[in-house]
Amino acid sequence: MTKARAPQQLGGTAACRKLASLPFTAKFAVVVFLYAGPCLGMGCKPSPNASLGPTSSFALFTGIEAGGNSVTLKAVKGTEGASAQVAVALADGFAAELLRTAFSTQQYIANSQPSARAKAWATDAIPFVVGLDRPGGPAVGAALTGSWMGGAVMRPQTVWIGLPGDFVDSRAVVPLVASRIATFVAVAAETAGEFSSAPSTLANAYARAQEVVAHEWRPNPTAAGVASTKLQPTAAALFAGVRENRFVLDSGKRLRSAADLLTDPHVAATVFYRWFQDKQLMKRVASDKFYAPLKDGRVPAGFSVAAVLGPFRNLQMKVLGTWIAAARAGTPPANIADLVSAYGRQFPEERAAVLRIFLATTFGATAKAGGVSPRSQDAQVALAELAVLADDVISGKTPLVLPSD
Repeated sequence: MTKARAPQQLGGTAACRKLASLPFTAKFAVVVFLYAGPCLGMGCKPSPNASLGPTSSFALFTGIEAGGNSVTLKAVKGTEGASAQVAVALADGFAAELLRTAFSTQQYIANSQPSARAKAWATDAIPFVVGLDRPGGPAVGAALTGSWMGGAVMRPQTVWIGLPGDFVDSRAVVPLVASRIATFVAVAAETAGEFSSAPSTLANAYARAQEVVAHEWRPNPTAAGVASTKLQPTAAALFAGVRENRFVLDSGKRLRSAADLLTDPHVAATVFYRWFQDKQLMKRVASDKFYAPLKDGRVPAGFSVAAVLGPFRNLQMKVLGTWIAAARAGTPPANIADLVSAYGRQFPEERAAVLRIFLATTFGATAKAGGVSPRSQDAQVALAELAVLADDVISGKTPLVLPSD
């Protein structure tokens, strides 16, 4: 994985563009000089469209509110304070794994006929802004400051991930950063890289599922700021509720209605969580056509793209690829059942498995009025009923979601 890089500082004037013809050593010296101090009249102000860094990299910034909805960003090295904690989280462990998923998502979008806006996003570095927390999802638009002359550079299309400026509890760093990356990735998928809307309920559910996985992921014992089994109350409630499938029940421990199940992000997060834990689906290799955008000439002949991705990211990319395809077709999934159905159409050989995960999680309540009993004492009968119901849904005899009245 590429480590944090300073933002691109070149590209605004003929003098700056001329640097491209210099030998590497000379170019490096000039870039360092320009970044470290004034441009001595050269006016090397970067273009608003200049890259923040190479593809498959990230950049760290601090930010301040500049009035109204505008913000100003300044590059940081990530060597102290909250920036250092974020840099550590992005270097190893689950947040780093999701960052690689974000890079793969960018590559998938960039190499599958994106719009110009999506292409620009997919081929740029991913900015993390420490000190401008954006828990509601990725932000769009910022002004970039630097050592050049002529004021800040306005970048209205830049998509960035906002993080707190202080992590009181270091155990929360990895799950929080992972959750923000997951929301970022989900919005990229559901808008096909356009970032034209706020996160949907489904995008938030995806992020919550990944937050639960973050607490389970085996961390590097030498890393700072890793997740811990000792969770804060809100995180603990999410963790227990998803793992124990509590959110499908109401306060009286009765199975909730189909409408409630389909609109609650916690229920969708539980389906996602169980989906992401299925080792067989992780190992299933899709067609060469599906993986084509991820090859990009960097996977040697004879090597499997799925093997290069690894089991976890292989499944993630199949889910995200399905989501992206649906968004481009103008039929983005409105809920988790829509995404499960789309995934089954995209990967027919995996359809039965993912349908069974969904039906088992929801106790069949979307495909059968009232579902099956969630009571532990009725488990044997309920399992038998679910098996029959799943066969009917898989065969097409019964819809996954019954028509509403």
